[in-house]
Amino acid sequence: MEKIFLSKDAFNLVIASLLDLEERKTEYLDSFFPLLTKERESMDDMITNYIQRMDDTLARISVVGSPRFNKFPFVVVGSNITVQDMESQSMSDFRLITPSEPTVKGGDISIFSPIGKALLLKENNLVVKYEAPGGVFCYKILSILLSSL
Repeated sequence: MEKIFLSKDAFNLVIASLLDLEERKTEYLDSFFPLLTKERESMDDMITNYIQRMDDTLARISVVGSPRFNKFPFVVVGSNITVQDMESQSMSDFRLITPSEPTVKGGDISIFSPIGKALLLKENNLVVKYEAPGGVFCYKILSILLSSL
């Protein structure tokens, strides 16, 4: 497996978001999916899979001194993602967040939103197709960066 080089700030962002998700998983599920439905089960599986993949990935991360090491090979909580709409060719920037994010700004998307679920754990340059209330969307992931900005 290939090493992932991250700045200290980027690494701390990965750790903080992972700990938040691990500690608050049940709270999130109870708040957003209070009934024992297939949707709640699916979200529980999604979070469990995410935590497992991140635990496996942590061993591949090396912290380096330079702040320019903030690229990540797949979409994680806290990442800034640039995508290209495959139909219009327009580009958009998103930041994937959990519901406990203290500062929500334009472009922030929840891990529980249709696009958030579709992007989570997807790799750079992958085309992602998903269905949302507004229709079916298809995006190509152009970049994945970790930054607290």
